Amino acid sequence: ESFSSAPLANITSASFSADGKRIAAYTSDSLSGSKIHTVDMENKVWSLFPNAAQTFSWAPDSHKIAYLSQAGGVNTVYTTDADNSRAKPSEVIKIHGQDITVSWPVPSTIFFGDKPNSAWGSSLWSLNISKKTVTPLLADLPGLETSWSSSTTQLMGLTFSSNGNGGRLQLINQDGKRLQTFDFITFPSKCAFYDKPVPQDSARPSSAVSTSTKKTSPATPKSILTLVCAIPRDGDTLNNNPLPDAYLKKAIFTSDDLFEINTSTGEIKSIFSDSSKSLDADDMKIFNQSVFFINRYDKKVYSISLPK
Repeated sequence: ESFSSAPLANITSASFSADGKRIAAYTSDSLSGSKIHTVDMENKVWSLFPNAAQTFSWAPDSHKIAYLSQAGGVNTVYTTDADNSRAKPSEVIKIHGQDITVSWPVPSTIFFGDKPNSAWGSSLWSLNISKKTVTPLLADLPGLETSWSSSTTQLMGLTFSSNGNGGRLQLINQDGKRLQTFDFITFPSKCAFYDKPVPQDSARPSSAVSTSTKKTSPATPKSILTLVCAIPRDGDTLNNNPLPDAYLKKAIFTSDDLFEINTSTGEIKSIFSDSSKSLDADDMKIFNQSVFFINRYDKKVYSISLPK
């Protein structure tokens, strides 16, 4: 389906809002500066944010967007509502830094950090939107990349950091505390969180318990925060190269299998493995019990159904 014939050149990235009803497209232009364009998928109407922007992220529960605009070496974090193109952007805070990325996984908090490079240390901060306070979470980690869950059960982050050649992958909480270090290497862009439904019938307590001794059982959780990752079959490909630089520059490619990881227990299950196929999965997303990703070998979008 073609939803627009608007001439929009130099698109470098685009993403859906959480409900899929809006798209934001980021364009880069050396003369007019980088801009954010949004489209209303229902009415097929395009809008342009007036401020130049360096990076952006959708809110998890609305059509608001957080973005950075730079002037005089100072970055200003703004939020604005894509449903009201006439509304003035709301300034949240000014920060100093270069090549900053933003992520807005929960309504109250924006995370921002340095773009990754194996040659220098990057950092990660959290921004409380209402209090306008910044808290440092991780500091001076080479090649730092992060992604966050937008879970209704709990907030977790996935971080990759470089050891020069190779690196390590960890789960952290919203305060930056390490929860788990994995014994495999991949990148946050090759992983995605989702709330996996728990079959309620399989967890019901036995009805044969005497009423005189019966205790109230804790409620069975409706879902478990689960991580799906594309993990390279050949770990030496990553261990023998500076990361994430070599991967981002497309100096190396990987052939991946997909695994499902229980973030509470650390249990890992294979969900797709086919040595006859070369899938270098990137920009992974999960919707309606299916995982979607771009295969870097052919630039096509693939999907794989997740186990129930």
